Amino acid sequence: MLSGDFEKAIEFFDWFSSEFPDDIGEPVFDLYWAIAAYRVGRQEKARVRLQHAMLQNLYMLPRLFGEDWKDLDIWHSSNRQYRRYLDDIEEFLHEPTTAEREWIKQQFYSDSFRRLRDAYIDHYGRLLNEHDLRRRKVILQSWDRVAASILDNN
Repeated sequence: MLSGDFEKAIEFFDWFSSEFPDDIGEPVFDLYWAIAAYRVGRQEKARVRLQHAMLQNLYMLPRLFGEDWKDLDIWHSSNRQYRRYLDDIEEFLHEPTTAEREWIKQQFYSDSFRRLRDAYIDHYGRLLNEHDLRRRKVILQSWDRVAASILDNN
């Protein structure tokens, strides 16, 4: 991706996806995947990868188009989901062009991204103070159903 060979980047991302189907993801990795897909004209693939990037770190996309979200009152399942993660990857956040940042902003504020993001914040907000494992499981199962429904209707 960084070398400028976007078709090769897409080949790598496709290979990675087939070799590691259960990978939990890395926000900046999915951001670059979305950018590569966008640059080669695979808009739907770019949207899907951008959704993955957004859900892995809700603070990253707004940072790209000049908004700095305050810490959300939600459960973060990994250190990559916190706003401070962006400090660790700052050098990689310069890649998107101005046009790409505008596209990212449009996607971020689109109805489907907003519904997905709001549902995520709702479910992970409920997880923050829930310590009963059975109830946590119910919340996560609900999230999986809601997310699948939203993603299937995109």
